Amino acid sequence: MWASWQAQATTTLDPSILSLLPRHCTTCPCLHSPLKSHITHICQRTDSEKTELRQNRKVQGISGEEVSAAERERSVEVPWMPARLVTLPLPGYPLEYPPHQNCHWIITAPEASQRIVLNFNPHFEIERLDCKYDFIEIRDGTSDTADVLGRHCSNIAPAPIISSGPSLQIRFVSDYAHQGAGFSLRYEIFKTGSEFCFRNFTSSSGMIESPGFPDKYPHNLECSYMIIAPPRMDITLTFLTFDLENDPLLVGEGDCKYDWLDVWDGLPQVSPLIGRYCGTKIPPEIQSSSGLLSLSFHTDMAVAKDGFSARYNITHKEVTDSFHCSMALGMESGKISDDQITASTSFYDNRWLPRQARLNNDDNAWTPSEDSNKEYIQVDLHFLKVLTGIATQGAISKETQKSYYVNTFKLEVSTNGEDWMVYRHGKNHKIFHANTDPAEVVLNRVPQPVLARFVRIRPQTWKNGIALRFELYGCQITDAPCSDLQGLLSGLLPDAQISASSSRDMVWNPGTARLVASRSGWFPAPAQPLAGEEWLQVDLGVPKTVRGVITQGARGGDAGSGATTDNRAFVRKYKVAHSLNAKEWNFIMDSKTSLPKIFEGNTHYDTPELRHFEETVAQYIRLYPERWSPAGIGMRVEILACDLPEISTPADTATPTLPVDVETATVPITTTVATSPPSDSVCDFDHGLCGWTHDPNAPLYWSLHSHELNSYLYMDASLKTEQQRARLVSPVVAAETGPLCLLFSYQLWGEAQGQLKVLLRDAQNEETLLWTLKDDQGPVWKEGRTILPRSPKDFQVVMEGFFVHGTRGHIWIDNIHMSSSTPLKECTRGGVPVPPLPIHWHYIMAAGGALLLLAVAILVRALCCCRQHLATKKSQLSVAYHSSSQCFQYSNWSSSMAAPGVEPVLTVTMTVSMILPVIIMVKKPNEFGDGRLFSGRNPLGGVLQFPEWNTASPSSEPPVTRVSEKDNSWLYTLDPILVTIIVMSSLGVLLGAVCTGLLLYCPCSFGSLSSRSSTTLENYNFELYDGLKHKVKLNQQRCCTEA
Repeated sequence: MWASWQAQATTTLDPSILSLLPRHCTTCPCLHSPLKSHITHICQRTDSEKTELRQNRKVQGISGEEVSAAERERSVEVPWMPARLVTLPLPGYPLEYPPHQNCHWIITAPEASQRIVLNFNPHFEIERLDCKYDFIEIRDGTSDTADVLGRHCSNIAPAPIISSGPSLQIRFVSDYAHQGAGFSLRYEIFKTGSEFCFRNFTSSSGMIESPGFPDKYPHNLECSYMIIAPPRMDITLTFLTFDLENDPLLVGEGDCKYDWLDVWDGLPQVSPLIGRYCGTKIPPEIQSSSGLLSLSFHTDMAVAKDGFSARYNITHKEVTDSFHCSMALGMESGKISDDQITASTSFYDNRWLPRQARLNNDDNAWTPSEDSNKEYIQVDLHFLKVLTGIATQGAISKETQKSYYVNTFKLEVSTNGEDWMVYRHGKNHKIFHANTDPAEVVLNRVPQPVLARFVRIRPQTWKNGIALRFELYGCQITDAPCSDLQGLLSGLLPDAQISASSSRDMVWNPGTARLVASRSGWFPAPAQPLAGEEWLQVDLGVPKTVRGVITQGARGGDAGSGATTDNRAFVRKYKVAHSLNAKEWNFIMDSKTSLPKIFEGNTHYDTPELRHFEETVAQYIRLYPERWSPAGIGMRVEILACDLPEISTPADTATPTLPVDVETATVPITTTVATSPPSDSVCDFDHGLCGWTHDPNAPLYWSLHSHELNSYLYMDASLKTEQQRARLVSPVVAAETGPLCLLFSYQLWGEAQGQLKVLLRDAQNEETLLWTLKDDQGPVWKEGRTILPRSPKDFQVVMEGFFVHGTRGHIWIDNIHMSSSTPLKECTRGGVPVPPLPIHWHYIMAAGGALLLLAVAILVRALCCCRQHLATKKSQLSVAYHSSSQCFQYSNWSSSMAAPGVEPVLTVTMTVSMILPVIIMVKKPNEFGDGRLFSGRNPLGGVLQFPEWNTASPSSEPPVTRVSEKDNSWLYTLDPILVTIIVMSSLGVLLGAVCTGLLLYCPCSFGSLSSRSSTTLENYNFELYDGLKHKVKLNQQRCCTEA
């Protein structure tokens, strides 16, 4: 209903008219008398929804006379008047408004769930001059301290304004000069939706739909949906359909002008905003671990679309003390959507976009428009996560076949996408060394893991040009044991439970000390505080097991207030105290010094720092700043804790019962029973699949080739198998098993561009890529190896085969072995392409080797005994010592045998346990001089002197009859014969090794070693220490050189 209103005046209405007004229409001032009947009519109607405020040039009463200034200063309460649009006389407007006006209108809706919309007439004229003298001001509420929605002047009409509550306040002020036509507006009261517009979801799964779905949603909605999960539970939100009005001229993510859906990691308007979505593109899957996920749905009064539908699931989070913060965060798998990847610029031909920067992407990579160290690529992880590593890759252009890769880069992190910090190692910026070729995957571990939501990679040096593919590694904060967020970030913890020793003012009170979510933070009152005097306290509500704190700096003002970096403060060091009653306090102690422990705080006002300590039972936590930045003390915090274990009596445990809501919140993880750790047996498929099974969800099954000598699994390339996957799943491996070494034989051959992958699948069917190989590797058997890391959860190994094309080719796998005895270093070696031998050949080779060793031992033993027998008779040339258990002999040389310039040789022959003789040749080095040993002995008749050995003693052996030297002259040649045998045997072994090496080298060079034989975790095997990944770089030619 359009109604004309004068600028500020009061009048007395006829009592008969007042009796016709509803209770909320107590007065209808500022009206001309001809409108009395219309007012009565308006207040009686209930089926219309609009009215109009208009301002007059001249203030008049019922009789048309001007009223006093005192009357003009009174406030006017505008009643709620739902009405149809009716043409009304417009007294005065659009002539000039009078001077010295100070008018107030208060519009109140009858229901708390209703909202008010103001729409201004385009004919708008109020004195300019920065709205200092004449202006119209709209406040979101009835109080003088309510938020200002806008202050307007000049000749441009404001955009529509919507209240956040059921009331709105309008104020108009004019001075003594420069009047204009004024303004005209209408307001509209509307409902924010039906009972389905405000809902809380607590069951284990459910559907969330826009009002009226699948029909078009209503106008002017302000809906709110909240999904609440118990502790140690994750919330996963998956959108099925999505169609909201959007502006086609706004193409960036979050650029929504008309209708939109906001997703919050906690309470709306309090917690961090995950994203704002509109248009027809389905938002990515969202997973939250804060315990609360909220959706805010806003629509305007114009175009309506089909709306949205989404499914949520609440799943249990399994956490153990042995967890490793080394999960791939989703670049390669696609868990990180294209909209989450942005860059400073991209190459002009749209073939090198940010979405192509995924690790192992086979379609180019990301390249900026200009190769410069000012360019960057950025990822929004949607949540605050722990970053522990980055794997990078270059690319080969599909158009020019030219290689591009980044040699070094810097890392930047942020929690809000606005305030960035360059990662430092020590005092200097950390330079990460990346690639040396376009295909290799290089993993860089972050020396000190960092908390961040936004991650930027800024290339510093490169080869030929910048081209980058990468993956991020880390985990969520709540993946660690007893690390539940206690509600400061999400808003679940009320402001009343956050207190402090003092506060600077209302803008920086303790309630703003929320990690990430707050744009300011807590500042104490003193400009020059004393160490240990100020504190920030958090009341958890009930006693809990507290394990750590996260601290962040604070900003002394927002960007709109002109704040500078001088207003951005943080705490460098602090102490932590805890209490159960807020009266008796104890500090966290340092076990080394037995003094209160001083924790290292922040080095940047935006980057959070996580500090753990021994688990402590407490309800109140206090942080005492000890040292801080030059800008002063500024803090935002979050507490990490978990619920105390429940103590139940025998009576309680005798008949256990579960509440309905607990039962509905329990989601079965898997129907497969965990098995014991795998044995060291090899699955050669001679007797079936050895407990492995085909994945029922895969479109193809592996085929079994059965033969009496060798059996294996295979898949052949054909039109049927083109773009299809066959998957083989192992038995369930129990948690805390490993690390294991996975060994297997494979063939990957043909032009069909086959791919063989090894993946790790957990109980929630989430998969992690461990090993992959693609393209033609030759029609020969090779060995693949990768490490199966120790996992806190049950897991399964998945062997996946895939063909890009349906042309000629095959993939074979055999001899799968999860070995717990193979050293991890051996597990990182590259495989040798040799065909697997039948098992009986191993026994034949072992028996042949044993016979050959026995024959050599017998031959050498015989020669030794013959030489001993001769030495006994030649006592003038040697001294022999005999015993029943061994044959031990030394041979010296007479002066006649030691010719000048000839190097003397000492031969020592020993028989150990009368079985195997050992020949030891000792030669005197030339550099020690002629006739000298170590320059410490003098020659004596050319015979080497051994004082402890060369003293002769009377022989106890019986006399021996001399034998003619001529008859036994062949015995004097035993030494050359033995030397010849040994030398020839050595040459034979060496020649055999060379031939074997050549035989192995040919397949290696013919096969995959000319190209990358594997990807991430074969060339770069990860060993997990203290939750971090280390790179073990493999030499691709090792299998050939070691052979």
